[in-house]
Amino acid sequence: MMTKLLLPPKDRYPRIEDLAKQARRRIPEFAWAFLEHGSEHEQRLAKNLTAFQKIDLSPRYLSPESKIDTSVDIHGTHYAYPFGIAPVGLGDLIWPGADRAIAQAAAAQNIPMVLSTVASLSIENAAQLSRGNLWFQLYPTVSREISDNLLDRADAAGIRNLVITIDVPSPARRETARRAGLPAGGKISAASALQTAMCPRYALEVLRKGVPTFANFARYAQKGSQSVASLVQSELAARFSPADIESLRVRWPHRITIKGILTPEDAAGALDLGADALWMSNHGGRQSDALPTPVDCLPEVRASVGDTVPIFLDSGVRSGLDLLRAMSRGADCVFLGRPFYYAVAAMGPKGAAHAVDILANGLSHSMIQHSAAYTRYQSPSIPS
Repeated sequence: MMTKLLLPPKDRYPRIEDLAKQARRRIPEFAWAFLEHGSEHEQRLAKNLTAFQKIDLSPRYLSPESKIDTSVDIHGTHYAYPFGIAPVGLGDLIWPGADRAIAQAAAAQNIPMVLSTVASLSIENAAQLSRGNLWFQLYPTVSREISDNLLDRADAAGIRNLVITIDVPSPARRETARRAGLPAGGKISAASALQTAMCPRYALEVLRKGVPTFANFARYAQKGSQSVASLVQSELAARFSPADIESLRVRWPHRITIKGILTPEDAAGALDLGADALWMSNHGGRQSDALPTPVDCLPEVRASVGDTVPIFLDSGVRSGLDLLRAMSRGADCVFLGRPFYYAVAAMGPKGAAHAVDILANGLSHSMIQHSAAYTRYQSPSIPS
């Protein structure tokens, strides 16, 4: 154990899985359950991972050597790698200050970060920290005034990519998180308080940075009459209809991506509603235990929309090799959520940059091993 502590981070945590193991040691059980676990019997979580392991990439060792280029252009913005940070709600529950650290890493490493509607960091602060690399993910709200104001704030902050999430038509059944004592409605329970006390580093960070909250909703809660957490709980009891998306398309003057696509039918419907890009996702196995895995659905959806429609993907990606596997099937950019939060929980703020390094180095290595067979994806360019 002592020998391991003497190793530099790149050797101590060479894989995303290593970061996950260390994160689990450092954070309370309820925080781990909130991040890691899914809905119902959680069979989808395992299938998301094994789906990538079943994808083989044939080499072309005798093809002419070509230059490896990991960069990507998305809607006129140049990023260092074809992957980004997926939206994660209440990230500071996983590790206090996590959302801030990850936004800073997005700027430093030049990758996109998609801020959740229910993030622990406000739109304004995240935009400032990420220095132009921020996208915004929108959930439907019961109050049209709130969603309109969120869009106005995103536009004013310089955000030009809106991600509309359609795969949360109702609250998820996450039994494992409930058994772990996850605080309901933002209230601190006896179980969560005891678990926090048993994780001294985590507890110290909570004392320093405060109890996490839904930063984007703080201004909408009426003082003294409703908590921010209860407001969020009541406001997110909605779902997007096609008419809602049509209205958003008229109102939002920039790019729109629709997230939660798994079928050619929904892909066609999203494009008909004015989507500029599609995001394939089963919400990381957190909503339903019966949804298909995005990477398995990707070839059919890619074939149905053609080569020019940008397709993004998440759910189950844990390595640079998985990134290449997704791109070999037709993805233009891949987004990851859990790995970045594992990293910050395992290592503190510097962990986010280390997660980027793991993924980037793994991707470069995999491209050298296999890239001659996938020249289309060496330097993907999404139409601006």
